Amino acid sequence: MLLSPRAIACLFAAISTTAAAHELSCEETFNGERILVVDSYPTTIAVRVVIYNEHPSAPSEALSVTSEILPPASFETPFTLPVGAAQTALFYVTVNSPEECAQLAGTQSLYPDHLVSTVDVTWDQGSAQCSAELICQPAVCQ
Repeated sequence: MLLSPRAIACLFAAISTTAAAHELSCEETFNGERILVVDSYPTTIAVRVVIYNEHPSAPSEALSVTSEILPPASFETPFTLPVGAAQTALFYVTVNSPEECAQLAGTQSLYPDHLVSTVDVTWDQGSAQCSAELICQPAVCQ
């Protein structure tokens, strides 16, 4: 039995829709920015991570959410997000000096004054990553 090109396209569309039954994405920011330069101390940094359900018609279940700087209880996994929903974790980090900022950054980076924080979100058929960058600079005299 030969299938028409239209039938083949419909078949692939049905398979890909089934395979993508869960779709999640994430966003991480420091003080609302993807890249934050710190040059005033002490400073408090708001770290925000948002997990989004991107599937157009089905709920999605996050099996794990991990990051080197997220507190362990930030997301209680697994959790299910309805269509169009999101879940947010927000916490604060106080940095008292350029040295403390560099120490925080240096634990996760090849560069002593840069922190690239990466969040990994996994679900049954895939994963997503997002990141934010913290750049530590000497204090600016005011």
